[in-house]
Amino acid sequence: MIMEITLKRESDTGKQHSLQETFSRGYHLTGEQFYMSGILNRLLLALVIILSSLNWAQAKELNPVQSNASDKEQGKTLSRELTDSEKLQRALDYMEIQNVMAKHVYYFNAQKQWEELDTIWAQNAPDIAYGHNDGFKVGREAVREYYGGMNERQRKKKLEIMSSLYPDIKNIKANEGIGDLVMMPVSTPCIEIAADGKTAKGVWFSNGMNTEVGPDGKPVVFVFWGKFGVDFIKEDGKWKIWHFSGLGDIMYRLEQSWVDKFNPVLERTVPEDENWNVLKNPPYQAYTPRTLPQYDPKPPEPYETWDDSISYLK
Repeated sequence: MIMEITLKRESDTGKQHSLQETFSRGYHLTGEQFYMSGILNRLLLALVIILSSLNWAQAKELNPVQSNASDKEQGKTLSRELTDSEKLQRALDYMEIQNVMAKHVYYFNAQKQWEELDTIWAQNAPDIAYGHNDGFKVGREAVREYYGGMNERQRKKKLEIMSSLYPDIKNIKANEGIGDLVMMPVSTPCIEIAADGKTAKGVWFSNGMNTEVGPDGKPVVFVFWGKFGVDFIKEDGKWKIWHFSGLGDIMYRLEQSWVDKFNPVLERTVPEDENWNVLKNPPYQAYTPRTLPQYDPKPPEPYETWDDSISYLK
């Protein structure tokens, strides 16, 4: 069976052009019908999420669970069923939160940390945080200095090295970031939105490959596998990153075995500022052959409203 999709447009001269792509079916779709099918797919996705929420709520009615002290401590809710409008809003929230994380990936790839901080991070919450295995930078000034300032200093230093080695590379702002390639995609989202709709939590897996100019001007390639735990807050109707915890399980040079874990130690062009103003206790343990795998950050549980005890900032 053959399906032909025909996309038609008018050129400046009035001539008609067509583009035919062949798939395994037996239908004929115009470009407009193909576009409308994309919208229908998005509506069906939202419907699936809503029906899943309905099934979950019905299961809770058939198998009621008694709340206890530990549930309250974790901010969990077993209270009431959501209304239809709340379920629809919940489906939209899930998609918007995933878009925020996707934007983080694209900003990070382009090394546009300043733009990211101004666009998809919380602007009103005073305790925004960014951290790794050992601790966090907490507060707007500390996060901006580390996530924005440190990366900017690294780009400037690497450009200085490259322009001294290669005279055709000018030491101008437009060339900052030359030699960098940062690929840190995310997958496997697990998201929970508070029953009051004001905050949310999510975890993602990330496996990335980074390349940068080393202190000697030679490229250094290293690999990261880990997980991101992110708290979100809604500001002016938009979801924003509130606390970001990136925990590395495997980090190694491309020419090494991944069990070597930067042996010898990876030398960054500009050393990172690891004077965390909030320390993790204990620090997150990356993989070694002599330790157990770590189950952090844990997938979020349902909760009624925000409680600092459930934050990924710990």
